[in-house]
Amino acid sequence: MAVVFVFILGGVRIRLRKPTHIQRYGPLYLVGIAIPLIVADLWRHILQDESLTVFDLFAIILFIVAIVGMIFSRMVFTGKPWGPFDVPTSKILKDPMFQNIPMAIFALGIVFVFISHNTDGWFGSSRLSWPECGDNPTFPRTNQTWSSTCTWSSSQYRCNSYCCVPGDGHAGLIPDLAPGSECTCHCIPDNEENMKHLSPMGILFTIFFTYLGFVLLAFGTLWNASIIDKLKEIRETWRELRGTQDFSSSKTPYDPVLNIQVESSSSAGRMTIEDGRPIDSGEHEAQHTYQFDIVIIGGGSGGLACSKACRGYGRKVAVLDYVKPSPIGTTWGLGGTCVNVGCIPKKLMHQAGLLGEHMADSVHYGWQKPLTTHRWENLRDGVNGYINQLNCGYKNELQNKGVTYINGFGVFLDAHTLEVSRDDGQKMLLTSRRFVLAMGGRPMYPNINGAKEYCITSDDIFKLNQDPGKVLVVGASYVALECAGFLRSIGKEVTVMMRSIPLRGFDQEMAQRIVDYMQELGIKFIKSGVPQEVQLDSEGRRKVDYVVNNVRQSETFDTVLLAIGRKPCTQGVGLERAGVRLSTSGKVLVNKWDRTSVPHIYAIGDIQEGGLELTPVAIQAGRMLADRLYGGSNVAMDYINVPTTVFTPVEYGCCGYSEDDAIKHYGEENIEVYHSQFVPLEWKLANRSESTCYLKLVCNAREDMKIVGFHVVCPNAGEITQGVAVAMKMGAKKSTFDSTVGIHPTIAEEMTTLSITKRSAAPATKEGC
Repeated sequence: MAVVFVFILGGVRIRLRKPTHIQRYGPLYLVGIAIPLIVADLWRHILQDESLTVFDLFAIILFIVAIVGMIFSRMVFTGKPWGPFDVPTSKILKDPMFQNIPMAIFALGIVFVFISHNTDGWFGSSRLSWPECGDNPTFPRTNQTWSSTCTWSSSQYRCNSYCCVPGDGHAGLIPDLAPGSECTCHCIPDNEENMKHLSPMGILFTIFFTYLGFVLLAFGTLWNASIIDKLKEIRETWRELRGTQDFSSSKTPYDPVLNIQVESSSSAGRMTIEDGRPIDSGEHEAQHTYQFDIVIIGGGSGGLACSKACRGYGRKVAVLDYVKPSPIGTTWGLGGTCVNVGCIPKKLMHQAGLLGEHMADSVHYGWQKPLTTHRWENLRDGVNGYINQLNCGYKNELQNKGVTYINGFGVFLDAHTLEVSRDDGQKMLLTSRRFVLAMGGRPMYPNINGAKEYCITSDDIFKLNQDPGKVLVVGASYVALECAGFLRSIGKEVTVMMRSIPLRGFDQEMAQRIVDYMQELGIKFIKSGVPQEVQLDSEGRRKVDYVVNNVRQSETFDTVLLAIGRKPCTQGVGLERAGVRLSTSGKVLVNKWDRTSVPHIYAIGDIQEGGLELTPVAIQAGRMLADRLYGGSNVAMDYINVPTTVFTPVEYGCCGYSEDDAIKHYGEENIEVYHSQFVPLEWKLANRSESTCYLKLVCNAREDMKIVGFHVVCPNAGEITQGVAVAMKMGAKKSTFDSTVGIHPTIAEEMTTLSITKRSAAPATKEGC
């Protein structure tokens, strides 16, 4: 029974792989069941002066090994240290079979205890020693009998059931002996029926039980506890017949306290869920009827791409999308962050800013009387008019492809059921074979007075009714600098409050060049600034109290834009009921196949722990997931050498490692950096900055100067970086670029003429054209 119990419990752990009650505390329950058996056994064999068997010694050793193994296994599973010991990172230690071995050992110890209680009846004598009887301390080693007289007591006896006889040589305890009666004790001789070591049958049974325990454990690993899944299906079917659902929930595992000084957590890598299979086994396909084959929660770029790709394989697909209004009431349509309040409106307003700069430059090219004023409402309405067209286009595309679109907020009731609250107030239940989590993220707010009442975020800036006026941007993320950049370029007075470094996670040499250029444009930077409170003054403006190096200051602005980071939309959707594990940052733990801790639930996009918060990444991941689920593909999303661009007034494009990260990864002695500082031809007549535009190739000398990092700050950096990313994907080396003919006169040709290394300490400034 103990082996079977461990087999089932182990299967639950392997199958679900989530921090449920049974998984976290199952081993403790097993220990609790076994401890009374251990105590009883030791009491009988030691305190009651009975004999100690080989099985008892085996059991004690196994119990100690198993308990230590359980502690170690729990450390590996939960990722938390225990006492002074840290958690190993070996994949072998995280393997499900290894994690269940301690429980199998513990169960084997229980089996040995059980065998010890039945030793004489099953296996013959396995005793290491016989108890002393009376005054005779000598253990007989020959086939001779001996006897001694002892006194029987109702509370304590020296002559026990193995040697106290009434004188006729028949072993056994005589319960009707009166206290004080004398009995004769003798030693049972060594013969073939009562040996001091295990009998052949005992050895066979021991091997059989040991083999059975580990075979069942392995069988449970491979079978993935389908018994448990079958029982869950029966339960779900019964609930459907009765028309009931389980609305119970547990405490949300993550409740972040948003503070201005919170920094983004570093990723420990994408392999956070150890499961080598690219998709779930599909055992439910023919065993249960669901309304949909797959439901995608989130109508952003990744979710839409995945839904259309899944529908292309003939599957029944639904997309749920719902936007909770921002604190000031901003909402939007289908398409997610990128389309509505991210990449698209940002790039359009970035273009508006560039046009303003070009008009300022135009006088140097002979143009007279350029436009000098900008109307915010014209830009806002034009941008949002285009976005509305995209919203309608997405709806029509889903309808034409046969994808069910539901404008509603879904909450998991169990691993296969959603309760959906529609925008019209009605509720409905949806069941699906599989789910894809693609909810994305929303901006964070600092934990200060007035943050949500008087401030806006990137959710609001593109739909802002009034002219932004004088703007304070809090934060130095790429969202913060991009917004500050286009606001300044269309003529607004802009201040950036930067607590620490700009563009955390990017190459800091490039980030500093962007900050320097933005300062040249007239953007003010408050470094080491932390806001403390935002109040509304009598004129309706925002009075911001902040601290710089422990000195409290204040200033008044028309608009305060918060851009201090984003949080994943994983709370309040019942993921704990479904069994989906989250990281401490609230993001979803996934493996390289985008699978969560629940085999039939997947996650893509910004909510992934260790992923990249980029729209093209989510789109690619969604399509590739559909190919794996229904197209027979076995190709995982490649998160290496993903290009991106920061659309600040002078753009920053990058792909691969930053210089500092490359040095950490490959070693400083193996990194060679080729670089160039240049002035675009377009900037020459306008007398633009000569120290802003910069390009560098980070090369690995140990791999024949293979390019492991590309970075450029210049106009149209995104267009250049996309092409370089293709080359890097193909393993381009420095010699590849050297042998390529450049296009003259362009910025991109700079990468084909690089000859100066940082190690040489020669000036990187380019002379001539």
